[in-house]
Formats: sequence, structure tokens, C-alpha cells
Amino acid sequence: MDILNEKIFNLKQQIKDCKSQLKPSLLCDEDDYQEQLEIRWHIDELEAELDYLLEQNRAEEELEGW
Repeated sequence: MDILNEKIFNLKQQIKDCKSQLKPSLLCDEDDYQEQLEIRWHIDELEAELDYLLEQNRAEEELEGW
């Protein structure tokens, strides 16, 4: 259980770090556009993984009778 909570914490931190790299689309020039797009895709992947781990965590808590 502690490993799962640690993974969840790390994913939340990674998402926070990635979001801090995002720029408003009005401030992006052509060079930044692709990089910003890739950061957004990466955030989407991290959030999907986080959702999966949170579901897994809830299921484990239900099994343990939390």
C-alpha cells in the first residue's frame, strides 16, 4: 500500500512540474508550439496513469475494509 501511495504522490508531482512548463497559447511562437503540445500529451498520459492508480488504491482500501 505504501508503494502505491508513493507512486500516486510522485505522479502528482510530475504533473505539477509539467504544468509549470506550460505557457499560455498566446505566448507560444511556432518553435514553442510542438514542445507545448508534447508537454500537454505527456500530462494527459500522466493523469490517465494517476486515475488508474487512484482507482487501484480505492479498490485496495475497500478490500481492507477502510
